[in-house]
Amino acid sequence: MAKIITILLLSLTLHSYGQTARVDTLKVSPSPKFKDIPIDKMNFPVIRTGRKTIDSLINTDIKNRFTDNEYPNLPVKEALNKWAEDGVVYLDFEVTFNKNGMISLNISAEGCGAYCTDWTEYYNYSTITGTPVGISTIIDTTGGFRDLVLKDNHNQFDQYKRDLKKQYVSKDEDLDSDTYKMALESCEECESTFNFRTFKLSSDSIEIINNCWVPHFMLPLTPLIELKYSYKDVHKYLKTKNWP
Repeated sequence: MAKIITILLLSLTLHSYGQTARVDTLKVSPSPKFKDIPIDKMNFPVIRTGRKTIDSLINTDIKNRFTDNEYPNLPVKEALNKWAEDGVVYLDFEVTFNKNGMISLNISAEGCGAYCTDWTEYYNYSTITGTPVGISTIIDTTGGFRDLVLKDNHNQFDQYKRDLKKQYVSKDEDLDSDTYKMALESCEECESTFNFRTFKLSSDSIEIINNCWVPHFMLPLTPLIELKYSYKDVHKYLKTKNWP
């Protein structure tokens, strides 16, 4: 009897990890401050695993994190509609990974006030437990992989600084001394505060996200750092060798 129960539990576990979650689209009401915002540009994800408790855990957490916990006691639809009233003109999402008991997605938005600002947030969840998943669950970030990422991150920032200096000394570029210094300061702060917390999974790679914040008038000078690694290239650092 014990062997039969063990086999059944193993079968259920393997079946669960092979399943994918369904992702529905919640249509959020556009901000009344702006006219003619197409409803098809106001989309928010709703995760459906087939288990109400798990669904509630994931969807409530995404709602609260994305809205900075402004409406913790409101249902997802009501909270998003109230949140969007403040000037949101665009909202959409992308699911980049959905198997092995994991879902990885990102949500992009644009809000307009004195000026318009766009941003993207990244989320990773276990569809088995309904809890957020940290990168250390997927890959070892204490040894060789960490060294690799930090080296690539540093090298790309160094290249950014060299390119920025060329732009500053070039007579054909409109980059004054104060803006140049501010760009360097923003770059150094972004590099020094880099961590492994934000990441994105896809079918063939893992990407650590290093989004650098700069003042709005300096957006064209934002450092663009790409830290993307194929599972094949970092296979020896993966926690589960048959991933993904």
